[in-house]
Amino acid sequence: MVRGANTDSEHAPVSGYRYDGLYGVNKHWQEKGKSGFTICRLRLNKIPDDAAGLGDDSSPEPTRNRRPSPRIETTTLRIIRDTKIGRHVKALYGYRCQICGVRLEGIGGGYAEASYIKPLGEPYHGPDTTDNILCLCPNHHWLLDNGAITINDDMTLNGVDASLTTAPNHNINMEYTGYHRQLFPEPKRV
Repeated sequence: MVRGANTDSEHAPVSGYRYDGLYGVNKHWQEKGKSGFTICRLRLNKIPDDAAGLGDDSSPEPTRNRRPSPRIETTTLRIIRDTKIGRHVKALYGYRCQICGVRLEGIGGGYAEASYIKPLGEPYHGPDTTDNILCLCPNHHWLLDNGAITINDDMTLNGVDASLTTAPNHNINMEYTGYHRQLFPEPKRV
C-alpha cells in the first residue's frame, strides 16, 4: 500500500509518499496463458515488519478513519451458457460427482458443478450441449479444467485411479474427450 501525505490518517507520512506494503516485488515477468491471454506474474517477498514501517504498532487504522475503496466502471464480455442444460445433467446424477460420487449438501439441496469437457471460450469454441458437460464436485471440476485429469474413450481417467460414471441417457462425445486429451497430453498425478 502506498500512503500519501494529503490524508486524514494518523498513519500517513508527514510529506511525500511511503510504501507500507507487506510484500515487495522481487521479480516480474509476462507469459502467454492457455487461452492466449498475457498473464503478468510477480514473485513477492515478505517485508519484515520493521522495514515496512509497522514497528510494534501493527494494528490497522481505526474504523472511523477508513475510506471506501475506489470503484471503476468496467465492461465484460462473457459467454452466455444455457443453465437449463447444466441443471439437467446435474439432475441426471442426483448432484453427485461423476468421478468421486460425492454429493455436497447445502441449504438449498445438492450442489455440483457443470463442467465442460471442451471449453466454451476462445480459442476452443466447445458447444453448450449435454454431450460436452459433466456433473462434478468443485475439486474434480478444477482438476479437469487444469489438466490434472483427462478422460479416455473407455471412461477410465488419467491422473486419478477412477472411472467416469455415466448415466444410461447421458452420452459423452468422444470428440470432446479426445480434444481435452490433446490440450493436456500428460496429466499430473494427484
